[in-house]
Amino acid sequence: LFVVVCLLKMNVLRLLGKSASSVWKAYSNALDRRPLLTKGTTAFTIYTTSDCIRQRYEYNTLPPHLKQLKSNNWWDVPRTLRLSFWYMLVHAPYVHTWFGALDRFYGVGPGIVLAMKKALTDQLISMPVYMGITLYSTSRMAGLSHDDASLKLERDYWPTTIGMYSFSTISLVLSFEPLCLSRHKPKSCLHVCVFVCMCVKVLQ
Repeated sequence: LFVVVCLLKMNVLRLLGKSASSVWKAYSNALDRRPLLTKGTTAFTIYTTSDCIRQRYEYNTLPPHLKQLKSNNWWDVPRTLRLSFWYMLVHAPYVHTWFGALDRFYGVGPGIVLAMKKALTDQLISMPVYMGITLYSTSRMAGLSHDDASLKLERDYWPTTIGMYSFSTISLVLSFEPLCLSRHKPKSCLHVCVFVCMCVKVLQ
């Protein structure tokens, strides 16, 4: 019986591995054929998920009387759609265009030095500016007033930026270096990295 169970587990893992490989291959092909549409859909999916996590967390931390005022309806669908469409229509095209510009400026090829040049250029030029725009814009779309969004930006900008520096610089270098022969995969890795950062921020 033990041997049968082990064989079944091996077959299941093998099937899962083949399925994951097929899905990744199809996703990579979609990135090559329709990069903007694929990245926009990816961003929409990731940030819809992250905002649902955030809203559920916020609801769970409310005192009981405030939960009753919400009638146990924790999900603000319009807020999620505003945020998700922002990342689909603004964030994804911006990332696509910006990293495409880095590819054209520095070239595409192997090497840790090339990867570090691209990552550092992004972190020193693009990320600080775009982080501020994103923090303020998403706060407004989450329902905050101009004054509250400005206070949130002032409070969260440097902790978030420092967190991104400590995490995304390394992840970008690792993404550019092994995947540098593909123009689109580093951007997909960046989406995953940003998603992880957002999840960490949600749970703080």
